[in-house]
Amino acid sequence: MTKIKEFSQKTNFVIHVDWYEAIKLLTQEQKGDLLDAFFLYHIEGKTPDPKSSISLPFMFLKPAMDATIRYYKNIHEKNKEVGKLGGRPKKTERLFEKPSGYFETHKRSIKEEEEEEEEEERENPKKHTHPIF
Repeated sequence: MTKIKEFSQKTNFVIHVDWYEAIKLLTQEQKGDLLDAFFLYHIEGKTPDPKSSISLPFMFLKPAMDATIRYYKNIHEKNKEVGKLGGRPKKTERLFEKPSGYFETHKRSIKEEEEEEEEEERENPKKHTHPIF
């Protein structure tokens, strides 16, 4: 496997469908050479020889590839900074949702909870401050 250099540090790259307009008139051999050029650009940062037949379409597509690399590096840097903060705080209690919609720590039914709330209201009635009550 080819070692990815510092240039992009990505293990993949995007080929856009709208690029087909720029390459559809190339021969199959030129299209293959262009694909090789994409790989070499992303792996080693090398661009094709300016005198080659694929140099012109490559130069039209290079800005889009560069934008993708910048986007990746930006996301990478943001994630790196967030990671330095220690990540997401740990939950104090783990809740696992069951298919029924209840959580595993949920021991009582809704009816039992409603009955308990009604009992609490009877024992500790709320004093309403509104003049009608």
